[in-house]
This record gives sequence, C-alpha cells and structure tokens, in this order.
Amino acid sequence: MSRRAPDIWFRSAPGGAVVWKIMFTGSGLVVTENRRQGERLATFSCFDGGTGEEVLGDFLPGEATPGDDFGMTGLETVGETLFYVHAYRPDSPEHIGLWALDPSSAAVVWARADTAFVAHVPGGMLVYRPRSFAGFPERYYMILDELTGEVIDEPGSDVRRVEALRARTVAEEERQNVILPETVRDEAAPSGNLRESIRKGELLVTVEHRPASGGNGFDAVLEARRGGALFHSDRLASGSDFPCMNYFLLHGVRVYYIRNMTELVSFGA
Repeated sequence: MSRRAPDIWFRSAPGGAVVWKIMFTGSGLVVTENRRQGERLATFSCFDGGTGEEVLGDFLPGEATPGDDFGMTGLETVGETLFYVHAYRPDSPEHIGLWALDPSSAAVVWARADTAFVAHVPGGMLVYRPRSFAGFPERYYMILDELTGEVIDEPGSDVRRVEALRARTVAEEERQNVILPETVRDEAAPSGNLRESIRKGELLVTVEHRPASGGNGFDAVLEARRGGALFHSDRLASGSDFPCMNYFLLHGVRVYYIRNMTELVSFGA
C-alpha cells in the first residue's frame, strides 16, 4: 500500500513539458529546466525548496531580452541568488553563451553570448572565449563576477594557471549540498533488477527498477525508510521505455524526485 510523507509538495512541469534538470541555489530555491518534447525550446521555473511555493514559472529568457537569438537553452549552473543558462553552438552539443537570471524579478541581469562556462572558482566564475591564433583554435580564459558578469581577472592562455584554478574547484554536487544515488544490481531478484539507493544516517531511500507488469517497458518504485520504518512510497515511473535512473536525490534534509518525468516531488527526510 502506498504511503505518503506528511511534509510533501509536488509541482507539474508547465504545458506538458518534462522536468529535464534540477539545481539548487544557495538561497534555498530549486530551479527546474522544462523541455517540451519535439520542440527546441526550454523554459525555467523556480520554487521555494521547503514549501514548493512558485517563485518563477515557465520563464523563457528570450522574452526578457527579445533582441537575443537564444535558440535552445539549458540550465548551466546556479549561484547564491541567480541561476545561469547556456545556449548551444550551431549544429553542436557544445555550450556557448552565459546568461544570469534573477528569479525574483524574472529578468536577465547580465549576458555574455561569446563565453562558455567552465567552473566556479574562488572569487568568481571561470569562463573562456573561443578564438583562433595562427589559424589554430584556442581558449582565452577569464574570471567573471557572478553578480555583474564583469571581468575581474584574465588568466588568458596561461594553461598552468587555469589548471591550478580548476584543481581548486568543488564538485557541483558538493557545492549544492546534494547527494546522488548509488546503483547496484540485485542479483537475488529473478530478473536482476536495478536498485538505486541513498543512505544518510537512519534515512534510506531506494528506487527499484523492474520490468513492467504488462511486459512493456520498466516500472520504478521509490521507498523511503527512517530507522527501518517505511514512511513514504511512490511509483516514480510506469512503463517507461528505459529505466529512469538518477531521477531522485537528497538535498539537505529533503528528498526530491521526478515522477512520470513531468512532476517534481519533494518531501522532508
């Protein structure tokens, strides 16, 4: 029998979109990238991580800066209060451009269409501008102020300095205080089902992926236990074409998961 945690909220992606990616600002917002299938278009929403209250809904960056030809965009990274999106190089999966968005005002506060994000480094954001020298492509590195987009330092083409900066970066999961699941194959199960799990103290959250009962696709069942006692369970996916791996995580004291690819669900752990 399905059980529901008492402290729970959920939000559906707008307009039939899927929840493609989620990140967490330092100020406590969860940012979602929403993609509509069959369209080269992404919008962004922001919610209070504790209550689920909508702060920004179905935001399209191009509506705030109509002069920019954004095309397809994606969620690149987050800061304390802002989140940052990228575009794509023509006919390429490589990222280019960086736009800083303020969810409280639904505005693009700064933009650098000619740079690509690398990492957060002490004191700012490491980016590069692609260029060529003597006919060969190279990268010119800069450090930007996260709030203004202004250049505060220029490592340029100093590879050693760039490598030293990158060595001091913190993984995004750690920087955003996120724990991702580990995956094991349950060989004791008749079909060798895949199982993902997150354990922290007395909390254990698992998702088991198994062939759908009808024989088509995969089902995924999430269960959360505290001290061995089940306090929340839900069907994360039903009859999906592929196992929905990495569709849940732990952020601080809350679990977040994407249900049926279209809903963001969160409950207190």
